[in-house]
Amino acid sequence: LGEGKMADVYLARHVLIDRLSAIKVLRPGFGGDLNVRRRFLQEAKAVNRINHPNIVEITDYGETDGTAYLVIGSMPGEALARHLAQGPVGFTRALQIGLQISSALSRSHEMGVVHRDLTPANVLLVPRRDGGDLVKLTDFGVARMLHSTVTGPTYTGSNDAGLAPNYTAPEVVALGTVDPRSDLYSLGVLLYETTSGRLPRQPLSGVPADARAPSSIKPPARLADVAPGVPPLFDEIVSTLLAVDPDDRPRDAFETFEMLRRVAE
Repeated sequence: LGEGKMADVYLARHVLIDRLSAIKVLRPGFGGDLNVRRRFLQEAKAVNRINHPNIVEITDYGETDGTAYLVIGSMPGEALARHLAQGPVGFTRALQIGLQISSALSRSHEMGVVHRDLTPANVLLVPRRDGGDLVKLTDFGVARMLHSTVTGPTYTGSNDAGLAPNYTAPEVVALGTVDPRSDLYSLGVLLYETTSGRLPRQPLSGVPADARAPSSIKPPARLADVAPGVPPLFDEIVSTLLAVDPDDRPRDAFETFEMLRRVAE
């Protein structure tokens, strides 16, 4: 079904109960790394702690032949990244996607889990009978479980080498600090790109260290200027999500959901 930096995903059928599932399997070169296997276990714990209809379900976890695997409820859909490869999906569809993502993040953050890797590749769109999209967030492999008793670089948020730079919040790149508002920044990037077909700004990982200070980062072009027809309120919400200072973003994902719901109304 797909492949990532460290794992491949296969479509499989359970031979006893005749049920389709997706199985995410660590590649052989990573299976021997205890920290990587712990990250897999972390993903299973994070997803099952959240339990939300807009987040994929992990039904099992195991280790065999020097590797580890997750069994994921199979959903007939495609990653948002594949849709964006054909061009922007427009404001109306982006709004509905944003509503479902913010709902999922609300529950995730409430349960003390920060996704940290919210990108179009990790947003699955499943067609609904009414013609709309059912959104499923995937890949909590680098999620941070707040207030966890587990320690070490895999769990504290200091290991950010695998994060997608275009979607990573400035405070994560510059300071290594992570909290739920980091996910809100990523959501802002995703909404901007989904609506307009372009990213709001260049990734900070490619900017010299002395130019990463918040005062040095310029605001992106307004969404309404690059995607005509976007309502002013939606434009304002996306700009707020993209604020360099986390304190200037919405208070949490619940507030973000309510703001997007007002746009939909």
